Amino acid sequence: MLNSLLLRRLLGGILVVALLAVVAVTVSFFVENTRREKQPSPRHPAADVGLKAIHFTESDADRKKWELFAESGEYDKAAEKTTLATIRFIVESDQKGPVTVSAQHGEYFHASRILILKGNVVAKTEDGALFESNGVTYSTKNRIFSTKEHVRYVDKGLAVEGTGMDFTIEGFRATIHSKVSATLYPGKRGQ
Repeated sequence: MLNSLLLRRLLGGILVVALLAVVAVTVSFFVENTRREKQPSPRHPAADVGLKAIHFTESDADRKKWELFAESGEYDKAAEKTTLATIRFIVESDQKGPVTVSAQHGEYFHASRILILKGNVVAKTEDGALFESNGVTYSTKNRIFSTKEHVRYVDKGLAVEGTGMDFTIEGFRATIHSKVSATLYPGKRGQ
């Protein structure tokens, strides 16, 4: 009889300890989930969708006009824009082939079809012409790259620097607006 009483008390104690452990684990689980929900989201609060490996294309009459690749981005439906990171942008041209532009980040505004590129923007053509700036805007309607910042333009034997530029895809014409300085390398002109 003494053994059965001792056994009941021992089993009752084990049951109480097990119930307390289950209650402690349950409370700990809900407290931890509440903490996670209160932590700020790594995405921009206005972003509706976070994206990886973005690819946009615009075509006209079965002919590709431009193509945009980005490693990641966020789409904001209210602002109708996509914020982009690590960008490669290719604009097709009949004159000198495609212009390939790289940038660290940017924004594409869907309604106006304007692309803003920022951070070490470098644009190159197949024949070696290039321009560099810290920020460039591209209008997909007008097919013009524009900047108000410092720009460096190089084409074969000519290097031009200045502030502000418009570069039209149709005609491959660059106009630098102010503080222009140019260097001509006559020996490289034919290369």
